[in-house]
Amino acid sequence: MLHQDAGLRRQGGWALLFANFGVALAYVGWAALVDLIFRRYGYFPAPLWLPASVALVAVALWGPRAWPGLAAGAFIANAALVGVDARVSAVVSVGNVLGASLGVLLFRRVTSGAPAFFGVRDATAFVAFPVLLHAAVAALFGTAALVLSGRLDASPAASDVFLRWWMADAGGVLALAPAIALWLSEANLLPERERPGEFAVASALLLISAAALFLDAGFSDLSHAALPWLLLVGAAWLAVRFSVRASYTLFATMVGIALVGTVVGRGPFGVLPHDKSLFHLGIYLVTGSLLVMLCGGLANEWRHATKALADTVAGLERRVAEATAETRENARQILQLLEQSPFPLVMTVLDTGIVLFINERAGELFGVPPHEAPGKVAPDFWVERGQRDAFVEALKAAGRARDMEVVLKDAAGEPFTALISAIITTFDGQRVLVVGVANIEDRRRTEDALRAAKTAAEQASRAKSVFLAKMSHELRTPLNAVIGFSEVIATEAFGSVAPKYREYAGDINASGRHLLQLIDELLDLARIEAGRTKLVEETVAIEPLVREAVRMCQQVGSAESQVAVHLDLPFEEIRADARALRQMLLNLLGNAFKFSPDGGQVEIALRWDGTDVMVEVSDEGIGIPEHRLAEVGKPFVQVDDGYSRRQGGTGIGLFITRSLAELHGGSLEVARRTPKGTRVTIRLPGSRVIRRAPAEAEGPIPTA
Repeated sequence: MLHQDAGLRRQGGWALLFANFGVALAYVGWAALVDLIFRRYGYFPAPLWLPASVALVAVALWGPRAWPGLAAGAFIANAALVGVDARVSAVVSVGNVLGASLGVLLFRRVTSGAPAFFGVRDATAFVAFPVLLHAAVAALFGTAALVLSGRLDASPAASDVFLRWWMADAGGVLALAPAIALWLSEANLLPERERPGEFAVASALLLISAAALFLDAGFSDLSHAALPWLLLVGAAWLAVRFSVRASYTLFATMVGIALVGTVVGRGPFGVLPHDKSLFHLGIYLVTGSLLVMLCGGLANEWRHATKALADTVAGLERRVAEATAETRENARQILQLLEQSPFPLVMTVLDTGIVLFINERAGELFGVPPHEAPGKVAPDFWVERGQRDAFVEALKAAGRARDMEVVLKDAAGEPFTALISAIITTFDGQRVLVVGVANIEDRRRTEDALRAAKTAAEQASRAKSVFLAKMSHELRTPLNAVIGFSEVIATEAFGSVAPKYREYAGDINASGRHLLQLIDELLDLARIEAGRTKLVEETVAIEPLVREAVRMCQQVGSAESQVAVHLDLPFEEIRADARALRQMLLNLLGNAFKFSPDGGQVEIALRWDGTDVMVEVSDEGIGIPEHRLAEVGKPFVQVDDGYSRRQGGTGIGLFITRSLAELHGGSLEVARRTPKGTRVTIRLPGSRVIRRAPAEAEGPIPTA
């Protein structure tokens, strides 16, 4: 969740209104609850400001779209509950919005390109920016507003107010925001699913211990204030043993219990003076948060490294097995060839190695005429004479030798690799060794050359993928800055600008996003070619996904363009990768809108032909020449005419779509549409259908 905004960025109208209303209501509700609890027990202002978590989560989820609701909630809370005037409340609300936005923005900048799990880098960046920086900005604005309004003197008292404000907001963020963020984002590496019993027992023991400790009214000695720190050992163990999400949720619950007990005067911290009990609890919260997040991050990195190592070992074992199977298959084929045609054959006395017989092929191989061979010794055919003795001893132990690879000498005395099979038998009253020899030197050289060529090709492919990934990363970093700052200028976030500059900023932002999309397509292409694209299959409601894609793509085409959706499916859901399916729809619809003329119509039809799920996207554009249809869908291939050049693009959208369809077990077809236009069809196998329902069809959808 913290690494990217949720879908509200693309929503508008009532959805945006209700979301902002919910943010404001949540902020005011938490503020009222905090004020009620702390004011009742004589703590004012509140030493722990939980609405700061609401501010951070809202900005992390929805970005600038959540600013109105967040500002309204902060204004109402400060004006109605804290009792400050409207001007001070307005400045405080601005500080809350700005602090949360800066914290999330810098966190994303620092963790850009990090692995998709919560690690040490994420933990330190979270504490530095969404917690400390966020709280510092909010405290600075609030203190400045009080000083400028005359409610507070610019003296050491202001520094004390700033420090308390900062600690209250930082504690409020640490109390809830990490647990919420991890629940909304962390989906991998959840070991508690593998050990549910152990997790349940450990969690229960920790929470029971926390309740017994912090809700006990029997503490009277100041030394008892050290007892809660022992519970952090258990929290750290949970973070190492299980996921950060689960362990931090338990820690947040434990802190909630401690907060309730300390406020009502119970527990070890309750024996401290009134003004120090919550201060020690705040230190306890900060220390425990850092400990849990860092331990969990280290454990996550260890799990990730262990999994990567296991995958690597499995891959190596698979490659070894494949190489072994290939070698065995080659040996079997060579044996079949030797059995079907003449091959070198040598018979020698088992113990002495004196040659009794060789055939003509063996004579050609070793440079000895068959009639001159009897009486010679077999060790002369080996590169090292002692190798023959070792071979015979091994053969005696095994009974026979088959397809053994050895090094022998040919007629010119040059060593060569041979594959030999041998048996021990009796001939003419003596034990003899019969050996069949096959010269495999050329084959070995060919295999070495093929392996070298394969290695070179794999290295070149990896180098290309690494180059694309590195270049894309290097381009994404400045592009994010260009897009972000141009959006700030275009939206006049820090003050009004001239209309012409606002227009220029909008053009810069649009161009930057277009270039970022091209970079993302190149990264997708690199992942697909490297075989690293994996499907995350889930149950997908296909109709809402299609309508979402239509709404997102209508802005690409002409303002007069129309789109018609036809649904004729006897089911509602399929088993697929939702992200990949959305990308396929966006690619096809984006092309259709882009190449449709003014006033043209784009159609998307979902049909079931009894075997496959068919998604057809048609347009009324210029179409594709018949002789070029076979080239469509190849990487970087575009129909070379003036109109397509004006529309731009990299020519890899259909290739990515085809690849994603094939990963689903389907296919992609491109055809000309009569009298004009193009029809692109995605076929997904019927085995992906989840649930059947009455068929329904929809007519044209007017453009927005």
